[in-house]
Amino acid sequence: MPSYNDCYSIGTLAKKANIPISTIHYYVQLGLITPAITKNTYRYFNNSALETIRRIRFLSEERLTLSEIRDKINRERGLANE
Repeated sequence: MPSYNDCYSIGTLAKKANIPISTIHYYVQLGLITPAITKNTYRYFNNSALETIRRIRFLSEERLTLSEIRDKINRERGLANE
């Protein structure tokens, strides 16, 4: 399990990714990113989540829908379509 030093709070992740916290919640709901650590009601995200958000933004700029992005990311992760 990663340590807290290796992770960002949702607010810090939002600032680093330059997106609203609500967008992070939405990406979690869609299964695009997942917290590295969940403690009580707090979620902490690692660099992988930040890189995934950057990938989502790039693919969005390429005009892919979020559904297409999710499918593409899942294929890259070796997961079946969910």
